[in-house]
Amino acid sequence: MNIGLRAALISILSTAAGHLVAFENTKVMPKNVRSVDIRTVDTHIENKTDAGGQPQPLAKPLDQDLTFAKMVKSESALKSSQLNAFLTSNGFSDTDVVGTFSADLKAHVRVTAPIISYGLTERLTLAAAIPVYQAQTAINVGFVPTPRAQQFLTALAQPENNQTASAREVGDKLNHAVERLNQKLLDNGFRNLRNWDGQGLGDITLAGKFRGIDTEGFALAATGGVVLPTGRTDDVDVINDLAFGDGQTDVFTQIATDEFIGNGFTINEFAKYTEQLAGRKQVRLVTEDEKIEVGKSEADFKLGSKWEAGASLQWEPSFGLVTGIGYNHLQKLGDNYRGIPPESQRALEANTDQQANNSLFQLGYSTVPLFRAKRFPVPLETKFTYVHQLSSKNLPESDLAQFDFSLFF
Repeated sequence: MNIGLRAALISILSTAAGHLVAFENTKVMPKNVRSVDIRTVDTHIENKTDAGGQPQPLAKPLDQDLTFAKMVKSESALKSSQLNAFLTSNGFSDTDVVGTFSADLKAHVRVTAPIISYGLTERLTLAAAIPVYQAQTAINVGFVPTPRAQQFLTALAQPENNQTASAREVGDKLNHAVERLNQKLLDNGFRNLRNWDGQGLGDITLAGKFRGIDTEGFALAATGGVVLPTGRTDDVDVINDLAFGDGQTDVFTQIATDEFIGNGFTINEFAKYTEQLAGRKQVRLVTEDEKIEVGKSEADFKLGSKWEAGASLQWEPSFGLVTGIGYNHLQKLGDNYRGIPPESQRALEANTDQQANNSLFQLGYSTVPLFRAKRFPVPLETKFTYVHQLSSKNLPESDLAQFDFSLFF
């Protein structure tokens, strides 16, 4: 039941954390100057996109049909044999649907990341981003019997079948289907389906940025760094939890250019590549047909490599306004798992490739020009950035609001 849901929830992590830096530029810190930027990213998610880019509810993987075959499977050997015989003699098929589980799931994620930067030289800046997560998921599960279920109960209660007690027993099971589902989860080592919330440290980023070209009309900077696995990974026993880290180290590199076109206007382009290194973690041995009655195992895994590219027009006039409009594209390859049965490997790897196209808008104010002119006592900057998702594949469907407050000293 849960593999599609878990993939959707895990991808929320990359949706929020992936845009901790929304607008790119080639700026570096002056030598021996420091800055502290408190950056907050906030998003609320109810839907995700499938492999074809079509939106669907986040809880779609939990919408499951209960068939006679599944009912038979849950009974003892003797009862299963009797039930199969009854179904055959009364014209029922084991593929008939007796009811449908439906769910509603919403997620809210807030990431607060202090970003500390230091100008080691006039061209090289070192930085560290330390994200802290606050996350909640709210879930509600229901069950609706079908007319076929009532026909089955009616057949059981017919005098010639003499199955009145069985009819009452089956009716009671259908009326308490959600409770039975939760009990099945508990019996197999899962936590039952209820709201979840958590907070904690995410994966820390360490980076260096070198401005190699700096002319009157053009600048180029290269950035490289690592993302350390300091965040909590997903709990394989909790279907609707959110991870704060992905359990392995990332290495990334980026090239950015600025073209200064006058009057405070700059055109920026950037390209970034992230190699997600191999790791090892515990997984549930789910398959396409079975998501609950499964064991656990350690698995080698490698998350797919990522490419990002974008362009923006930014305007920073001399009186301190900070504005921008931009576009970026994300492409991620599928994940790979090893050391587990092939059917589980296929299920875990399914629909893990991702892509997204986003538009970006920024508005803010900087006192740095006034500080340089000795007309303001403190150099600081505030910015609001809005990221609107234009299209995506295998990702949560969400927009992001980001707020920055930066102090230079």
